[in-house]
Amino acid sequence: LITLCGEEESGIFTIIREVGIKDVYILHSEKEERKARKLEKKLNEFKVPTKVVGIKGYGVEDVFKTVALISEGREDKVLINATTGDKIGSCLLLSAAFVNGIKAVGVMNNKAMLLPVMKFSYYSMISEKKMKILRTLYGEEMALNELSKKIKISLPLMFYHIYGNGKNEGLVEMGLVEVEDRGKKTKIKISPLGRMLMCGYV
Repeated sequence: LITLCGEEESGIFTIIREVGIKDVYILHSEKEERKARKLEKKLNEFKVPTKVVGIKGYGVEDVFKTVALISEGREDKVLINATTGDKIGSCLLLSAAFVNGIKAVGVMNNKAMLLPVMKFSYYSMISEKKMKILRTLYGEEMALNELSKKIKISLPLMFYHIYGNGKNEGLVEMGLVEVEDRGKKTKIKISPLGRMLMCGYV
């Protein structure tokens, strides 16, 4: 079980009791470490193996990265508690469950309930050309014509992959690249979501 420490700790115990959890990872921001350690102590009293994992920054990329590292290779055996933390943290965990195809659980009226989470995969939506563009942009930004020359595809085709058309989404619409107008030059750079995709966190 991957969970946040929060106000509703009883929900964690409900999930453990009803679902049968083998171990718990408590994620926390820097300011919540003490609270996480207290929860760890309570769980250890019930003989539940627990690991406390601090998340620096506590942003989208940090949470997605942590969930990906914990669940790597065992996504089908991991469960995410989407109800214990604060609203933003719970949304981040639920989003991480969604993009990684991990089951999520919530607690309502003191009963655990599985939440309908389907695996969302950018990899099935992105062509090899788009992946090549993302790999090329990883770590640097470029003008459209520079990118076109480096990847060796025509400028109109590059424009299509970046902006899409009426039928197909481009990398901008997918949220994987960002475009900045700088006078006469337009620079394209990988977005935070694009970086997470390239690192394997989504």
